[in-house]
Amino acid sequence: MHAQTQAVAQCDLLPWVSHIFALDQTTLDAVQRRMQDVRDEAVDSPRLLVGRLAALFDVRRQQWVRILFREDVFANEKLLVQDVVRGLPAGSLLLADLGYFSFPWFDWLTDQGFFWLSRMREKTSYQILHVFVQHGTTLDALIWLGAYRADRCAHRVRLIQFEHHGKLYQYLTNICEPDRLSMSEAARLYARRWEIELAFKALKCTLGIRVWWSCDPLLVLQQLFAAFILAQVLHALHAQVAFAAQVPLFDVSLPVLATLLAQAPTRSDGQPLIQRLLEVGRRQGLIRPSRRIEPVVPALLRSYAPAPPDLPTIRTPRYAHRIHQSRSDRPDFVPRFFTFIVI
Repeated sequence: MHAQTQAVAQCDLLPWVSHIFALDQTTLDAVQRRMQDVRDEAVDSPRLLVGRLAALFDVRRQQWVRILFREDVFANEKLLVQDVVRGLPAGSLLLADLGYFSFPWFDWLTDQGFFWLSRMREKTSYQILHVFVQHGTTLDALIWLGAYRADRCAHRVRLIQFEHHGKLYQYLTNICEPDRLSMSEAARLYARRWEIELAFKALKCTLGIRVWWSCDPLLVLQQLFAAFILAQVLHALHAQVAFAAQVPLFDVSLPVLATLLAQAPTRSDGQPLIQRLLEVGRRQGLIRPSRRIEPVVPALLRSYAPAPPDLPTIRTPRYAHRIHQSRSDRPDFVPRFFTFIVI
């Protein structure tokens, strides 16, 4: 399906970047107590939890790219995350939420030749190296992450900050040139990270993996494979309908599209599927104005001050190795499922 999705990919989205991927995880719902080995488990037993999915979603092509099934549902998000992104094309841009916020992670991505965009975690210390522009709470600057010797990033990064309706928005990226990524582009691009959340929702709600056919591990994995195959087809048709209708992607309702496909007649009378979806869908709410909120970035009238050519770009890192203690007295988690990775 790569050729079909590439033809309708949103290549105008930061075109100088090779790929744009959203990275996230989701916890899968529990199975029912129907097999002998779990029949005596409590209703809220963690052994009934299937596991977690760590995944990459191609924002331009609207396709799942890589899936890592993790059996330990209580493990930190950053565990094994390098296995999810390792081997991606150099120059790819990763969008991730605060669950992945980590100085070593940011440095590793930069060393591997990846671009990244993240929100700033509260109370994170930093030192300003150079201010491109500043007006009130609006700031675009180069910084060192970590103001203390015990915990600091190796590579300098860029801080983008502005306020809207009393809320302060802060983004971090290793794209340090404002002419390559403007403040408004950064805010709108990070908003696209939400698409992997919607794709997870489509898997659970639209394609039904919140209700398991069986609690046998092998059958659960088969259901996951089937759901992801259908998801690839559904997302591809979603992008193709939007392209054919010449509307923004999220003006096309993904749940309505899935309903129309389920109700589609077996005989098409030679009419192309996309054309039938457009004709029927406009009457049934397939194409309607999206309710997604667009980020609003203040307009800056001041010119940017270029960074000095001798400004340092790297320093010796120091990563604070924190001791992670259990927050409860629960015993060690013994999963029933096994790990697999799809590339």
